[in-house]
Amino acid sequence: MTKKKAGAHSALADTPPPPSSLIICRNKHWRYISSFHGPWLQLPPEILESLAHQNYTMPAPRLVDPAVFYDVVNIRKAVDEAAQDSVRASTGISNTGQSGRMDYFGAPSGPAGQLSKERIFKIRQKAVKSLSKAFTLDEVAASVATMQATSTVEDVARHVLKREGSNTDAKYVHFFHEKIPSRCMEQYTPLDPLDDVIASLPSEQQGPPLRTRALVQIFKSQWDGAAADLTMALRITEEIKRTHQPNQQQLELASRMREEQEAW
Repeated sequence: MTKKKAGAHSALADTPPPPSSLIICRNKHWRYISSFHGPWLQLPPEILESLAHQNYTMPAPRLVDPAVFYDVVNIRKAVDEAAQDSVRASTGISNTGQSGRMDYFGAPSGPAGQLSKERIFKIRQKAVKSLSKAFTLDEVAASVATMQATSTVEDVARHVLKREGSNTDAKYVHFFHEKIPSRCMEQYTPLDPLDDVIASLPSEQQGPPLRTRALVQIFKSQWDGAAADLTMALRITEEIKRTHQPNQQQLELASRMREEQEAW
């Protein structure tokens, strides 16, 4: 079974792309991305967050599900932060260099500060972690947000993997930013990278990549595998909810404390 799977993956990797096809990032092929097109991609993050708070305080039924709105806000923040970090790493100039070094009289002083290779790598690691957080929240919304961001975000995971091949966040992000032939997502999207990501994570963190793998299997019409992955992801989510829910003793204690405060 393993040999058969490995052979299929090898054959897939050896398949040459169509001669005239456009090579673009996998996340640009993602289905349903039109569902997340809108002004949230251009609005300043502070205004977007303010709108999310206003939506939350509205009486039900709200215009937008608060959980979805706050996820979108957090995705924008994470992608914007990753874009800034990836640009900074690609230019190799420190923040002080970008803003200009000044002397005591406010005049420019000296050349811009250059970042060391180690510092550039750390910045790229940070950018990858931010992007991984965005894709973990919602891969479709994150795909749309990264398409609107600077092109440097598309290569940041690849740079990290060159030096740290076992970085799980980088593997997950690179899955979305790997370049494949246009309109050939089903043929050029093996499940192996996601299998590797899922196997590298503790069980309580496997929900998001399981959801991603289920979506890929839906694209491939592999319905049984998609249903199994979504079922497992839901079980993990429910278990996490149970773990964080207060028990009966905690609820009784909170109720008693509230009664005492009101009596006082």
